[in-house]
Parts: sequence; C-alpha cells; structure tokens
Amino acid sequence: MSVAAELVGWGFLPSPTPQCWPDPLASWRDIELLDDGRIRFHRPLWVDLGGIAKGFAVDEALARMALGSDVSVYINAGGDLRVAGPEEQNVRLAAPAEDDDTVPLIRLRDGSIASSGGPQAPTRVHGSDDIGPHVDGSRRSALRPQRFVSVLAPQCMIADALTKIVMARGTGSDPVLRHFQATALMHDLDHGWRRLGTDP
Repeated sequence: MSVAAELVGWGFLPSPTPQCWPDPLASWRDIELLDDGRIRFHRPLWVDLGGIAKGFAVDEALARMALGSDVSVYINAGGDLRVAGPEEQNVRLAAPAEDDDTVPLIRLRDGSIASSGGPQAPTRVHGSDDIGPHVDGSRRSALRPQRFVSVLAPQCMIADALTKIVMARGTGSDPVLRHFQATALMHDLDHGWRRLGTDP
C-alpha cells in the first residue's frame, strides 16, 4: 500500500502530480484510520491500492448481486475471482506447468482465489535486473518475477492482499496465512509447487 513511490520510480505506475513528494522514510505505520472515516498521514506518502482493489471489487460485486445460496456464481476480474453457490468450480491457474501435459487446476466452492507473479507478470529493466511489480515492503526492494502465488481465502480482497505477502516472504508467510484462514500455492523454479497456510 505504501510502496507507490517505488512503483512510480520503476515505471510500473504513472507519476502523480503531488502537492508534496513522499517522504522516503514513510511507511504504512504513518497511515492512521480515524473513527469518522477520514485518514491521517503522519508523513507525506503516496498510496497504491492496486494490491487489494480487484479483490475488493469482486467481493463488492457479489454482495451487490444479493443472490440466494442456491445460485452458482463465478466472478473473474483477471486473476482475482470469487465462487459462490452449491457447485464446485474448476479454476485454471495462469501458472507454470510441470510439463506440457499438465494444467494447474483448483476446485473451488464458496471461496476466493487471487494470483500474482509467474511468467505473465509484467517486468521492467532496473539497473542490471529484470524486476516485477512486487515490492518487499520491509526492505523497499523489488522482487524478481520468478515466483508464482495463488492464495485461497474466504474473501477475495484478503486473498489479493496476501499474494503480495507470500511473494515477499515465501514460507515465512505461513503464520499470516493461518491467521486469515488462507492457503497459498507457491511455485518457483528451485522448489516447484509448495502449499502454505491452512488446508484448503
């Protein structure tokens, strides 16, 4: 959320026309949510909601439809999706396959899945490296686009947000996933597929 300045600097986001430039020391800790719905910044910073926006939109779409539990629903916002109703749905992951005959599939019922990274993620040249649009928030550094992550969670916004944590922390994200009753499927070239968090 508070890494917009890095994403602008690397060319993944357009530069806003700010009244003041962000403080390089600013972080999410400088964002205060007030009781009356307002937000206070304790340091100047730019905020990027791209890490949760599609997931939030998917959850809101399902809520606005107000359909009964007997209606099957499949809402797909380009990698972030929500399934509801009595039937399981097959979800194909845009992920690296182990071989040409393998298609990664998830069977999902009454839940959400969001994915990030992998071979389809956009990249930019930064210095001597190809980098992707994901940032390690604790180090303010770019993550190399070699990891693919899908997160299954009850709400799509939560799944969307957690993909960025798993991209950055890998197996170290297991406690956070369990806290949100979420499961991550993570693929990289060194270890293949791994499952983290709760059992789906």
